[in-house]
Amino acid sequence: MILHNSSDDVDNTAEQLRQFVACLYDPADILDLRLIKGKDVQCDSVRAAALPEAAERLKRENDTGYNVHVGLNPRKHAGGRSAETVALA
Repeated sequence: MILHNSSDDVDNTAEQLRQFVACLYDPADILDLRLIKGKDVQCDSVRAAALPEAAERLKRENDTGYNVHVGLNPRKHAGGRSAETVALA
């Protein structure tokens, strides 16, 4: 998915993220969000329902060179990074 510059494009991306979340997750699922630029890795947790609201922020980070990744497996709690914290493994 590519995020663009105009507010209409951000709105469109937010809608695409809503559809993505609806297909794969329950709204309360905790997702592992990673922003990666070279060796710099920023980790965060976000509720699936809140991912579309982050479209503008994620686009900004992407514009500065970060690759945006969302883990496919929901986590048991925020900040979980190990296999033991995967909710449905």
